[in-house]
Formats: sequence, structure tokens, C-alpha cells
Amino acid sequence: MAARTMIRGNSMQILIPTLLLCMGLFIHSSSLLNHDVAWFAWGSREWLHGAVIGKDITDPNFPLAFIIYAPAAALAGTIPLELTIRLWPLVLTAFAIALAWQDVPERSRILIFAVLAAFVVFAWPREFAQREQIAMLLVFPYVIPADRRGWSEIVIGAFGGIGFAIKPYFLIAWLLIEIGRRPLRLEQISLMSIGALYATSLIVFFPTFIFEMLPETLEVYGAFNRIESASFAFLPLALAIIVLILAIAEKDRLAKGLALAAFGFGVAGALQLKFYPYQFVPTWGFIMLALTAMIPSRSRAIAVSIVFVAIMGQARPAWAWWHDEDNRGATQPLLLQALRDARTFAVVGVHPYPAFPTAIDAEKMGARFIGTASSNWFLPAAAKGNERAIVLARQQMLIDLRQRPDVVLVDTNWRRHTEISRTFDGLQLLLADPDVGREWTRYRQFGSVGSIKLYHRR
Repeated sequence: MAARTMIRGNSMQILIPTLLLCMGLFIHSSSLLNHDVAWFAWGSREWLHGAVIGKDITDPNFPLAFIIYAPAAALAGTIPLELTIRLWPLVLTAFAIALAWQDVPERSRILIFAVLAAFVVFAWPREFAQREQIAMLLVFPYVIPADRRGWSEIVIGAFGGIGFAIKPYFLIAWLLIEIGRRPLRLEQISLMSIGALYATSLIVFFPTFIFEMLPETLEVYGAFNRIESASFAFLPLALAIIVLILAIAEKDRLAKGLALAAFGFGVAGALQLKFYPYQFVPTWGFIMLALTAMIPSRSRAIAVSIVFVAIMGQARPAWAWWHDEDNRGATQPLLLQALRDARTFAVVGVHPYPAFPTAIDAEKMGARFIGTASSNWFLPAAAKGNERAIVLARQQMLIDLRQRPDVVLVDTNWRRHTEISRTFDGLQLLLADPDVGREWTRYRQFGSVGSIKLYHRR
């Protein structure tokens, strides 16, 4: 009888997260892919097919931003890329749960894993499959404090090493998590080995990025800083600190580990100085998990109250996405209609949208994106007078135009996710170069979709 009860209990613990993840595939299968996610997955596929990161694919992020989507990109030959992208975080969630299964106390297991699955599926739909979400899932088993033995230590450490290496800032979260833990554990050695291997691989396998792209990135990327939006970091950081204090007061080892991760990722998000919502997704996720771990404790009432505040703090972005407040759902069919007769196209703009996810959607119609980057990401620095950025922005434009794209989409919203002058005209700056201007004389405007002007090659 006891054995039957235990099996039934384990079945319920598995069933609820499984149902939530299946629901996630259904919910997200019809939603528009996130622009960053689409770009990195598309770039990962191109990389697997031989493209060079730093030359054929240019982006300010380190190569691991592309590599983490390689499992989804590798399957794109047999399964549509847009489907494998959506499957990837759901499969990774299931794998993270499997790895952490024995390390979460049985009394908290059903709640912790259900909340993790629900957070991935529901909390930040606009950021579904974002790098930060992937990082959170990769490091989740490592964050759980436990005395592990055997192969699981190595695997958990390896996954943690990948997750914390996605952005250098994430190492802050790792250092905080190590507070109070035994040094030189097998999982920690595994993590550091993966980190060292990745650092070495950057020089050996990605020299173009390290020695050519990275120096240029460091010179211009500060133009994306959005100090005016710093208030966005206040609520997640404040809640992370409160939850950490509460976990320490309760002497709850599991909650403390999760709260340290929340605070560490919050600090990492703030230090990037961009204050984009997606940069705080791991902070919100680990806050929810830490509070869930404390629900069986004496601080149950306080934990539930903070959960309510946290849910309210995340509800507005989710509502905006599902109600298409930025009008992308309505705009995308119009963009695809404009590309119906094109074989190739390029995009001019300061943001990965509309190039992505349009590039993936347009492939099904036979239109190929020929750009080397998801956006003209040198333009914000150029707008602020950086002479080197002006040269690089014009070079990028010239490379794209010399491939003779049939259609060029020009997003005239030059302040999309940037804080530059309202009078700045990126296209005008680019066309001031004689070579770019000469190539551009072959294009004529044939329409517009919102702020996006449409040009075709004569």
C-alpha cells in the first residue's frame, strides 16, 4: 500500500509539469517568435552550415548566444525551424526537472516543478525562448543546494557552466550562489572546466569575433545604454533582496539558494545598463521559485503576499503581448505580402525587428534574408557622433546592397529600444556615403507598413 501511494505521488509530481509544458507548445505554437530568439536561432543554423561568426554573422553578443540554439537549429532540416525553437525551452525545462528531481525535498517537489513549468510557459510570453530564459533553465539544477554524487554532478555542473557563460555578467550570480557551499566540489569543477573550455574555444574557433568584432563592439555598444529606464530594475531587485532576507531568516537552504540566484541575476541585469525586460527574466523566475520553496515554512503568509506582488509585476508585459499592443501580429502578414515576389531582401533599422522573425517566416515563401546582422546596430553610436560607428554602419549597408536584394525594408523608427535624438534619420546618414548612395539609386519606394518603408530594386 505504501509503495502504491508513493508511485501515485510521484506520478502526480510528474504529471502536472508535463501537462503545463504540453500546454506551452499549444499556446506558443501560434504566437509570433521573439525577434532576438528568431535571430539567434537563424544565426545558429547558418553557423552550423558554415557561416563565420564575426564575419558572415555579426552581432555584439558572444558566440554562445548562437550556440545555445544549436540543438533547435540542428533539427531544422527535418522539422520547421519555428517549431524546433518553440520546442527547445520546453524540452530543456523537462530536462532541468529530471536533473533536479532528487535534489528538491519531496514536500516541495510538486510545487517547485509546477511553478518552474508555469513560469516558462506563461510568465513572459514575449521573451519565450530568450537567452535569459535558457540560462535560467540551464543553471536551475546547479542552483539547488544538494550533496550530489556520481554522473549527475558532472552533468549539472556542465549545464551550469554553459548557462553562466552565456553572458559575462551572469558570473555574478554564480559567485553569489557559491556562498556557503563547499569549494572544489565535482559539480563546481565540472562547471569551471566548461567555462575554461569555452574561453579557450573563443580564441581557437572564433578568432574573427574575438580579434575583429569584439573590439568594434566595445567601442560602440554603449550607445544602447538606457539609463532613463533604470527604474525598471527596481521592483525585481527589491523583491529579490526581500526574499533573500526572508530565506536567511527562515534558515531554508533551498529558498536561500534560489534567492541568491534571483539577486545575482538581478544585479547582472542592472549592470548591463540596458534595462530591457527580458534581462530580468531569471530574476523573476528565481524569485517565484524561492517564494514557492518557503510556502511550507512559518513565513507562508508573507511568501504568498510577495508572490501576489510578483505576479502583478509581471502581468502587464504578458497582457500587452497577448493583446498585440505593439501591433506586430497585424503587421507581420503585411510585411510578408510585400515580400511575396522577392527572392532576397534586406532590412535597415536599429532593432532586430522587423528583420526577425520575418526572415524565418519569409523562407516559406522563397524569400531569403541576405543581411549579415539582425539590425544596423552601429547606427545608435553613429547617431551620437562616433566616427568609427558611422564608417562601420555604412560598410554594413554597402555589403548588403551589393548583394542586390530585391526588396529592402527600412524601419524609420530610429528610437526603437534606443535613446537617440528624435530628429536622427539613419537612412539619410547612410546615404551620405557616395558608394551607398550610388547603390541606393537603384531602389524606389513602393509602399509602407506603419513606420516601415518598402523599397524594391528596379
